[in-house]
Amino acid sequence: MALISAVTFTNTTPSYAVTISSTFATNVGVDSNAATTVYPLGNVDSSEPSGYDPPSANAMSGYTMTYSNDFTGTTLPSGWTAYSGTAAGDPGSLWAPSQVKVSGGMLQLTTSQLPADNNDWVSGGAGQSGEALTYGAFFVRSRMTGVGPTQVELLWPTGGWPPEVDFDETYGGDTLTQATLHYTSANLTIHNNLTIDMTQWHTFGIVWSPASIIFTVDGTEWASITTTSVIPDQPMGLDIQQQTWCSSGLRVLRRRRRLMSIGWLSTARRVLPMHQRRRRLIRQPPRRPIRQPPRPPWRARHLPRVTRRPLQPIHRRLRPRQLQRQPSCARLMNQSR
Repeated sequence: MALISAVTFTNTTPSYAVTISSTFATNVGVDSNAATTVYPLGNVDSSEPSGYDPPSANAMSGYTMTYSNDFTGTTLPSGWTAYSGTAAGDPGSLWAPSQVKVSGGMLQLTTSQLPADNNDWVSGGAGQSGEALTYGAFFVRSRMTGVGPTQVELLWPTGGWPPEVDFDETYGGDTLTQATLHYTSANLTIHNNLTIDMTQWHTFGIVWSPASIIFTVDGTEWASITTTSVIPDQPMGLDIQQQTWCSSGLRVLRRRRRLMSIGWLSTARRVLPMHQRRRRLIRQPPRRPIRQPPRPPWRARHLPRVTRRPLQPIHRRLRPRQLQRQPSCARLMNQSR
């Protein structure tokens, strides 16, 4: 049995209508009410392709930025790796580094037919292997050109799978995105659906803490997961990808190549209050050992203690008979005459 809840609200920057629907098991709590908390959207900048540049270092209360990139170069930034090969669990999908490019201030992922791969559809994807966090906030400003490949922005574990947290997954369409948590070895999932125009620029985000996972779009919370027993507690990194899902019959490419454009992305780490920070141990100089008197040998330690009487003068130590036998001074003098 599943529960479905829906709520509609309007975001004023930029203006669009959003419909939220969440489907989840009865033993898992998902709160999909529109929240009033403001999350980073970016700073207005007309020179940026997306109209916004990355948020400032302290744009989010209680967090500090650890990484930010608006792709001003011409190559994939350091710490990022382009996908190559076949997707696990989807043998019909292909990835190639040639489908990942940086140009015009954007990271471009392309899905198109490549003659080098028997004219099959090949997608682009990239992962940030050097910035894995255990809990934190991740924000990506992106858009897509139309229906076809699935666009996914997700957190992927550095260890074994699951868990996995997808905070923007289109499933081939351009009017809906989905946030999904994969957990346990049985691959249980929690889904949240958001109706939105994916061909426009949007800032998708996820705020991950031990108490909750909050999904945001354009600075507004649109769904959350608050069941602590299912929240991941291991390092995870940010991945961005396209996928055709050809083997699953989800391909609707319409014989046109599709682009996924990323204007910028940023990650932030939670700053703990002072009373929760672990105090650093001050290294003290080693204490000088106290010298102990040497212990007697084992035999001596176990022998009974013998008490000695104090020494007495010589005339007290001699016996009375010995004193009588001693010649007097007068007798000795008479003998000497």
